[in-house]
Amino acid sequence: MEKQILLDYSGDFRFETIEILLQKVKEQLSHLEVKTGIKKKVVNIMVECLENIYKYTTLDKENSYFNRNFKSKVILKKENKSFIITAGNTILNNNIEPLKEKIDHINNLDKDGLQNLYESIINNGHISDKGGAGLGIVDIALRSGNKLNYDFSPIDHDLSFYELKIKINLL
Repeated sequence: MEKQILLDYSGDFRFETIEILLQKVKEQLSHLEVKTGIKKKVVNIMVECLENIYKYTTLDKENSYFNRNFKSKVILKKENKSFIITAGNTILNNNIEPLKEKIDHINNLDKDGLQNLYESIINNGHISDKGGAGLGIVDIALRSGNKLNYDFSPIDHDLSFYELKIKINLL
């Protein structure tokens, strides 16, 4: 089995981190013999993942939980005939159920259903206090063409570690 780790980052996550990690991803992808369209797809999905980590990590730090250790990670690997992006961050436990419901709903839609949901959010969506309209995860599902895998690992009474795994086929 061919496996190549292109990016493996965990640690403090600042706005500047997004640009540094994206540059590293682009550099790593430039060395691979992969179609330009696939490379763009990987970069675009990575942008969404990094922005989500930044938004939610920043939001949590603004809450009364600031003194806690908020963890973030992002991994990009090429494995056989696909790229796998794993993005994770600390999440408040009371945000788990709505997020699960959203991802499960997205996973139950076909491509047309995803496109309709995307357009509906654009036309009718409102901007949340986190600065998003809920498009990111729909966009990730549309671009990847695969179901999204997720996991929540409890940290304590208030927090869990949320991990999203996205597969992007090379063919």
